[in-house]
Amino acid sequence: MHKMMTLLLAGALSAGGLGRAGAAENEAGHNRTPVTMKEVPAAAQKTLEHEAKGGTLEELRTELRKDGTVVYAAEVVKNGKGTDIEVSGDGKVLERGKVHDEKSEHGEK
Repeated sequence: MHKMMTLLLAGALSAGGLGRAGAAENEAGHNRTPVTMKEVPAAAQKTLEHEAKGGTLEELRTELRKDGTVVYAAEVVKNGKGTDIEVSGDGKVLERGKVHDEKSEHGEK
């Protein structure tokens, strides 16, 4: 049942993304599609908002992995430092990247 729901969600997200510029594929072979917070499940929203407390969420997107898993990814920016985060639909933090300097990422000095 869980796999069926995941596939249905993946299909719905894919269909919803057709009107956009299209999904990009990153180096790991995951399809990325920009989304709005309204398109993210409530549990994942709660986790993302908790992680961003005191900062902002940028580059919110879904990533459809090769195994069919849908992941909600974003960059959390606080005090000029960014951290990439990946969250499951049920709100579990799957991955948290290393903190990086936003100024160097955007070519600022």
